[in-house]
Amino acid sequence: MRLIIVDDETSVRDALADRLREEAFDVESVGTALEFYRGMAGNGYDIAIIDVDLPDESGLDIAAWLSEKGRVGVGLMTSRGDLEDRLALRRSGADFYLLKPVDGDELVEAVRNVARRIVRGERAESDVGAGPADWFFDPSQWILQSPDGQAVKLTAAEVSFVGRLALQPGSAVSRSELRTELGYGHDRSGDRNLEAIVRRLRKKLGALGERAVPIQTVHGTGYLFSGSLRIDRRKHSGADREKSIQPK
Repeated sequence: MRLIIVDDETSVRDALADRLREEAFDVESVGTALEFYRGMAGNGYDIAIIDVDLPDESGLDIAAWLSEKGRVGVGLMTSRGDLEDRLALRRSGADFYLLKPVDGDELVEAVRNVARRIVRGERAESDVGAGPADWFFDPSQWILQSPDGQAVKLTAAEVSFVGRLALQPGSAVSRSELRTELGYGHDRSGDRNLEAIVRRLRKKLGALGERAVPIQTVHGTGYLFSGSLRIDRRKHSGADREKSIQPK
């Protein structure tokens, strides 16, 4: 998940960014709306956390713009707490809002909730900021697409597995958490079912000719997705569909 924090108070945004990085989120922070828009044009983000009182534009206006685009999760931060201000926050289209000073743990939980909805395909499609080395995961179509554009059709269990890894990019997810996500028992049988999913998924991805299959084992812990992964509803071309590998 790529996140951006927009707050003109350097100490605030740095502290919140550090807290989110502790949870393995990829976070950038900027101080103005202008810097935010430049970042959106150049990089693209999955979730934006924005202070309402920015020096060059209201965070409410940014949230409304993002809501219309329907492609980025939005959180707002404000020091205002009266009824009129709370109503304005609710009308903004943001996914959540927090009163300042923002508690780091509360922010982490709010971001995780939005990230889960994004992984489950509840946000509109976006190709903003896609890099040439990105894998793309489309949970709504059960598709995982390699950096060179080849699409693999996933099973329901594989969608759940990849979606859980996507919540912690570059960090290991424990076998216990993965068994829970997949509805498997916490016993040897559950382990065997999890290992079977990993084997099948690696076989599918290996058939694409990728030099490095991005499902990596972290011994003593679990698994991680080692590639750069974006969660999007992709517009798959006819050529992509022809190259798609169907599950057996």
